[in-house]
Amino acid sequence: MIVRPATLADIPDLRHGYAALVTEQQQRYPSEYPVVDAEELDNFVLAIVRALQQPQSFRAWVAEGFGQHIIGFVGGSIESRAVTKPHLYGYIHWIWVEPSERQHGIAKALLAAISGWYAGTEIAHIEAHELARDHQWESRGWRPLRTHLYIPTGTLATWAHGHPAAPEVSAAPALRKRPGRPKKRKERVQHVNGGAA
Repeated sequence: MIVRPATLADIPDLRHGYAALVTEQQQRYPSEYPVVDAEELDNFVLAIVRALQQPQSFRAWVAEGFGQHIIGFVGGSIESRAVTKPHLYGYIHWIWVEPSERQHGIAKALLAAISGWYAGTEIAHIEAHELARDHQWESRGWRPLRTHLYIPTGTLATWAHGHPAAPEVSAAPALRKRPGRPKKRKERVQHVNGGAA
C-alpha cells in the first residue's frame, strides 16, 4: 500500500469512495438531512476537481493497494474565519477506507499525510465534523467543539410565531415611593433577536 497525492486521474475512484462513505453513513446513522443523491455525487466530483486545482488551500491523498486500486482517501482544506482564533485552521472534509481494508493502519497513514501538509503550512489546529451518534473522531482523541443542528425553515417559523411570550420582567424596585401615587402596570417584554427561549 502506498499513500500519494490525489490527481484528477483519481476522480472516478474518489467518486466511488465518496459514494461508499455516504452509503455507509446512511446505513449506520440514518438521517433525512442533508440529501446525497446521484446529482450530489456529481457535485462532489465538480467540487473536488475545482479543489484539486487550488493546492495552496486544498489537498487530497489516496491510499493505493495492489494493482493500483484506490482503497482509501482523505481530503482537507485550509479555512479561515473572521471572528475567533485561530483565524486559519485545517478542516478535514472526508476520510474513507474500503471496509475490507480497515484495521491495517490505512486511515492513520492518510491522516499522517494530511497532517504533514498542515504542519508545513503552520496550521496549528485541525477541525472535522462527525455525524450525530458517530463518535469515531472523539474515540481517536479529537475534542468536541460545537454541535451542528438543522431545522426546516417552516418548522422554525411555526415555532417562532407560536412560541408563548417570554416571562414578564419585573422592574427594578424604586428607591423611594411617594404616597398616594398609583402603581405602574408591568409591561410584558418579548425577546425577539437572540432572546432566551
